[in-house]
Amino acid sequence: MTNGSLYFNPAAFTTTAPYTFGNAPRYLAGVRAPGTNNFDMLASRRFQLPETMALDFKVEFFNAFNRVQFAGPNTSIASTSFGQIFLTQSNLPREIQASLRLNF
Repeated sequence: MTNGSLYFNPAAFTTTAPYTFGNAPRYLAGVRAPGTNNFDMLASRRFQLPETMALDFKVEFFNAFNRVQFAGPNTSIASTSFGQIFLTQSNLPREIQASLRLNF
């Protein structure tokens, strides 16, 4: 897929006259945006300390495999790029968050 390539056939659609309804359904079952593959992960460990104390260590990975997800096609029929998809990232890159917690 290249930037600005057609995602569906825009010639299959026409603009309706003002103040009239078209004959297309509200949602088209065959036209879907690219799928999402977002995997979040969590790793945690509890370290037992003397007496009744414990130390919890936690690391969270958001978008762990750093997969790029592209935005959907342009669906504005009045636009000159109607039906085209552009390779712009719509999700966030990998984020890592760590925390320590002392329980007593």
